[in-house]
Amino acid sequence: MPKQPDLSTSLRKAAGSRTAQPSPAASPQTGSPATVPPSRAGTVSMTLHVPLEVRNQLKRLALDRRTTLHALCGEAFNMLFAREGQPEIAPTTPRRGNGAMA
Repeated sequence: MPKQPDLSTSLRKAAGSRTAQPSPAASPQTGSPATVPPSRAGTVSMTLHVPLEVRNQLKRLALDRRTTLHALCGEAFNMLFAREGQPEIAPTTPRRGNGAMA
């Protein structure tokens, strides 16, 4: 049985599109190394759900301290690590990719 085209290809054909289909390597959904910004190399995403009031308080704290939520989280993780006798390895400044401004 032949492989059926993906939905996006079928939709383009049905709409009469004449544009070329993007190659799988160029698709941002593939997660290939070519699509990962250098600043995110070697990192993973973590999702955390908190009450709105917690997020708002963290944002206010970051603004008051002229820093970022990322830096606050790194500081909090390091405080937890230190309390548990673990190395403080969480970054407290954003990573910069090639060509990024400091």
